[in-house]
Amino acid sequence: MQLLWHIIKKSVTDLWDEMLLLVLFNVIWVIGAALLIPLPLVTFGLVFIAHDVAAGRGIKFGRFWGYARRYWKEAYIWGLFNGAVLGVFAFNIAFYGGLAASWATLAQAVFLALTMLWLVWQLVVVTLYPRLVEPRFKLAGQNAAILIGKNPVIVLLVTLVVAVLLVVTAFAPALGLGVTVSLIVLLVTNTVDMLLKKELPPPENKL
Repeated sequence: MQLLWHIIKKSVTDLWDEMLLLVLFNVIWVIGAALLIPLPLVTFGLVFIAHDVAAGRGIKFGRFWGYARRYWKEAYIWGLFNGAVLGVFAFNIAFYGGLAASWATLAQAVFLALTMLWLVWQLVVVTLYPRLVEPRFKLAGQNAAILIGKNPVIVLLVTLVVAVLLVVTAFAPALGLGVTVSLIVLLVTNTVDMLLKKELPPPENKL
C-alpha cells in the first residue's frame, strides 16, 4: 500500500506541476479518440510526454507532436493490432450475449474478462515504449507480460485506481475532457518506472 500511495502522490504532483500543458494534451487526446484515426498518434504523444514529466524533464507543446511524428509507424502498428483484437472480443461479447443458453453467458463472461486483461496489459505495453532501445510491439508486449507477472498485486491495485477514476469521470465528464487520461497515463508511467527500478540497475532502466 505504501508503494501505491507513493505512485498516486507522485502522479498527482506531476499533473499539478505541468497542469496547463497536460490539460491541453488531454483535450487533444479526447478529440483524437473521437476522430479515431489520430488515436494512436495522440496516445503515443501523451505517453512519451508523460515519461518526460515523470522523469522531471520540462515539456513543450511542440514536443508532443514531435513524438507523434517520430513514432507514427510504431503507433499505428500498436493501434491496428489493438483494434483487431478488441474487435474480435467485441464481436464475441455481442454474439454470446444474444444467445439464451447458460453456457453462452459463461462464454460472454470469459470474453469480458479477456478484454479487461488485454486493456490492462496494453496500458503497460504502450507505457513501455519510451523505455525501449528498439521500440517494437513484440518486445514491449513481452516485457509488459514479465513486469505484470512479477508484480501482479501492485498492477491490480493501480488498475483499481484507474477504474475508480473512470467511474468518477462517468459522473463528471468535465474531468474526462480535462485531466482523466493524463492522470491515468501518469499513474501507469510512474508504476512502470518504480517497478523497473526494482528489475533493472540504474541509471539505464532501459529494456
